[in-house]
Amino acid sequence: MERVGIRQFRDQLTAYLRRVRAGESLLIVDRDTPIAHLTPAMPELRAVSNLVVEGLAEWGGGKPRGAAQPPKVHGEPISDLLVEVRR
Repeated sequence: MERVGIRQFRDQLTAYLRRVRAGESLLIVDRDTPIAHLTPAMPELRAVSNLVVEGLAEWGGGKPRGAAQPPKVHGEPISDLLVEVRR
């Protein structure tokens, strides 16, 4: 598996994505510290994206709407915790 620095990956993104599409895996590193492992998509994921093309699913192009009944939240909101941590 090839190790690729962030800047090199960014500068040659199209070439690296072609290689991944062809079956290679890449390890993206930041100053020799691994931060991401890029592998080809599993066939199951590619099949899901084809559902719209095959007419088995629909997408209007917009963002998903919220649930009809939002989940019940127990305890304090996470926003309160974030405010406390950031102090």
